[in-house]
Amino acid sequence: PPMSGDFNIEGDGIDATLFDQCQNGLSELGKKLGGLKCERKGNDYVLACDDTRSTLVEQVVIADIQVHMCQDKPCSEYCNATQNKRCVREKCVCKHGFVPENDICVDACRPNICKNGGTCQPHSEVQFMCICPSKFRGLFCEEENKELHSAKLNIVIVGVVLSALLLMCFVVSASIISRMKKKNNLLAHDAKDGERRRELHGYDGPYSANSSASKHRDHTSL
Repeated sequence: PPMSGDFNIEGDGIDATLFDQCQNGLSELGKKLGGLKCERKGNDYVLACDDTRSTLVEQVVIADIQVHMCQDKPCSEYCNATQNKRCVREKCVCKHGFVPENDICVDACRPNICKNGGTCQPHSEVQFMCICPSKFRGLFCEEENKELHSAKLNIVIVGVVLSALLLMCFVVSASIISRMKKKNNLLAHDAKDGERRRELHGYDGPYSANSSASKHRDHTSL
């Protein structure tokens, strides 16, 4: 029979410690052989069928280990919906929002596996998804959202540039308006001065009393 362990000789006595081969690799081998369970019977080991999922067809001995040949039962006979499981193509899998853990299906969002303040939510296609804060991204919100930081920086730069342009436009517009007001005031002042001179000196046109044309006209009429 397959036996192994540590032997310690002290005086006239021998202490022997046997290894549990199920914990020493046989259990993992049984899983790879179609979900066989490792069982210890005395000094012997058996890779047996999982009675809940399969039935024994025959058994063989390999390296002094009994290995069962099993036939799967219909999925509906053992896949229990009350255990958050369901059948998909004759395979028993966890329902959406649940993940396998030690042959049972547990809530994928308990505990919350999302990082950096993310919120875990069950999902109909990928079991669960993390709703991340705007500063983070990734499956578990584990990555910093550098694109958002870059976008915010660009917005700040654009805002500063636009503010500077608006300020320049305001200054230029104010300067133009000020110049136009000064020009209009100057023109209005000149116009008032002209009217005032005409009022003080009387009519100063081509036929005024002091003009040569007026004197010639009067002489001709005589």
